Amino acid sequence: MDNPFVKKNLINAMFSATTFGTALLVPAHVSANVETDVLPEAKAGECYAKVLVPPSYKTETIESLVSEASENIVVLPAQFADEKETIVVKEASTVITAIAPEYETAETSIVVVEASTDWVRGGIESTMAASKGDLSEIEGAGHALGDVEPGTCFYEHYKPATIEKNQEQVLISEATETLEVIPASYSASTVDVQIRPESNKYLAKPASYKTVQEKVLVEPAKSIWKKGEGLVQKIDNLTGEIMCRVEIPAVYKEFPKKVVERHATATLIPVPQTVKSFDVSVLEEDAKEVRNPVAATYETVETFKTVAQPAYSWAAGAPGDDDVMGKHTGKVVCLKETPAVIKTFEQTLVKTPGRFESEELAAVVNDIPVKRLVSNATISKTPVPAVNQSFTKTVKIADARLEWRPVLCETNLSNEKISSIQKALGERGYETGANPGVIDQDMFNALEQFQKDENLAQGGLTLSTIKALGLEL
Repeated sequence: MDNPFVKKNLINAMFSATTFGTALLVPAHVSANVETDVLPEAKAGECYAKVLVPPSYKTETIESLVSEASENIVVLPAQFADEKETIVVKEASTVITAIAPEYETAETSIVVVEASTDWVRGGIESTMAASKGDLSEIEGAGHALGDVEPGTCFYEHYKPATIEKNQEQVLISEATETLEVIPASYSASTVDVQIRPESNKYLAKPASYKTVQEKVLVEPAKSIWKKGEGLVQKIDNLTGEIMCRVEIPAVYKEFPKKVVERHATATLIPVPQTVKSFDVSVLEEDAKEVRNPVAATYETVETFKTVAQPAYSWAAGAPGDDDVMGKHTGKVVCLKETPAVIKTFEQTLVKTPGRFESEELAAVVNDIPVKRLVSNATISKTPVPAVNQSFTKTVKIADARLEWRPVLCETNLSNEKISSIQKALGERGYETGANPGVIDQDMFNALEQFQKDENLAQGGLTLSTIKALGLEL
């Protein structure tokens, strides 16, 4: 370091000289808050530099709730015993069965109008009988009446015969009786049977959880100065260097956390008794047998009988007196065959009389299953403890700042001092380069790394750095 030119260049590479003999060595990537621009009081031969004092931190351990305390509920249901109860569903009674009488049928016939073959006037459908004179005239006309076929007509006068009308009763159904059963009468009733006694039950709802994101501050936000490069950025008036204010956001750590959204509950619900109603029939009046007489039935039939034969006469040339000769027929005489009119009836005759048969019916019983309460429902609660998780975070105690600190500079620096500093750094594992007694970039990098590792002020060869290296210069 005896060569002034070499020494000056090396010193300028590490410091920025000021008119007061002070120096500032601030690496390009280092930032700090500027606390003061007032130079400290110094003695002759002393050098000061505005160095970066790093922020101070402390480590804290925090407990964070991951899962809140709760409880589990177990429901023990009510216990029942199965039993049977007998009830009368239908009381005993008598059943009467009516055996209806047996009948047989027979046919009977009666002649209502006797069959006949008659000469009639007025057409084949006429009921007026032809007179003998008409027949004689017909025979005189050359007709053989014995050969006339029924349905052949001639013209004649007719005086009707006298017909007597009578009424006759015809048996239709013999007298008998009907059998009627009046069944037993019951009144509807109900019987209430307790199927299941009154008890309790619990409706358990387990605790429900939700997951939320827990955010823990690990490093708070800070504002620092960084070396800049443009004229639009802030300029440090003391050093002539460009300094930029930069916001460094806070650092957080996020983790999922379970919290109780709804605590476990158990709701007591009374269970009413179960009663089942059964329909039963209560005997009011037993069955009865009733015999109802049925009278014989008849039908009235009209009968006709000829009392006087018809009288016949012919009018000569013209119709005669109707009162004397009979009604003028227009000389139409017909031989009419009238078949007998027979009416047939169907008779119902009793073959076997009706009767009653009785049968005793036993009462109807039924076994109903029921339940007897042995023990009521209960609940059991088990506490679930809260779950915590430990986190470590770094808390800033003091911000980084620029301070004036005593340093080695061109005034009080020699090759021997530089070599002793390089040796101390080398003993601690820092590579200072291949130029003993020379401050170059390798030494500068080693010095800066040592200050960072030891959390020392950065920006020059401060006396605190020399002391930390164990040197007395």
